[in-house]
Parts: sequence; structure tokens; C-alpha cells
Amino acid sequence: MTLVEIIARLITADGRATHQLPRGLWLVYYPPAGDDDPHRLIAGRYLTVPSAIELRIVRDALLDAHPSRVPADIATEWDEVTNNDWNGRALTWYMLPTTDALSGDPDRARRVRLALDEHQQRELQRQRRQNQRRRPAANPGPKPLL
Repeated sequence: MTLVEIIARLITADGRATHQLPRGLWLVYYPPAGDDDPHRLIAGRYLTVPSAIELRIVRDALLDAHPSRVPADIATEWDEVTNNDWNGRALTWYMLPTTDALSGDPDRARRVRLALDEHQQRELQRQRRQNQRRRPAANPGPKPLL
């Protein structure tokens, strides 16, 4: 199961959801309490703070986690969350349906279109990286006679 699939499962769960990743990193998702409240995802572990690379990977996976909704207004900084010997970082965001790209509210439509464009750019970048890693076959086969 990929990180995008794990976060998608957390986001679609009813209520609070948790998942432990390798190396002791926990993801804890809190749905919004009200209509105007943001979603929260906390990445943390016991005794040590998650690294900046781990937090970036989690944030990038969050951007592509939901097929019919796009995250908007994602906080640029992770907020510190501690509880005794548990250290974590919290990220907040709002989810907007992709159908709002055609809504009458121009500001909301622009935000959704921008998020969809960024999603498409990330997909193209991933494909380019995968194509760069490919090598030609070790045995290309016989050459044509003509």
C-alpha cells in the first residue's frame, strides 16, 4: 500500500483515524469539527521529531490522496504538537470538491483549478522521473535484415 493510498484511507474514514508507518512514524487524521474548521493531519513519533524529508513526503502524498476532492489552503508550516514523550507536527487544510472548478464563485473556482493544475504537473513530473530511470533492454534482439 502506497503512502497516497494510506492517506486516502485515513481521509475517508469516519472520525479520527491513525496508521503506523515504518520506522515508528504515526499518521493521525482529525476530520473537521464544523463546517468552517480545517482538516488536520499529524505526523509524529515517540521520543524523536519527524525529519523534514518525512514531512515533505507526507505533504506531497496528501496533495494527491483524494480522487474527487482537492486540498486547498494547505498550511505552509507544520505546527508543533507534543504530548509527554510524543513529538509530532500538524498540518491543516480544507477540502474542496473538484466540481467547484465550474462553480459560479470565481475565487473558489480559481482555487480548485489551480489545485487541479498543480496535481497534473506533479503527475507529469512523476512520469518524467520514471522515464529517466528506465534503461534500454540488455538484449535488444536481432537487427532487421533490410
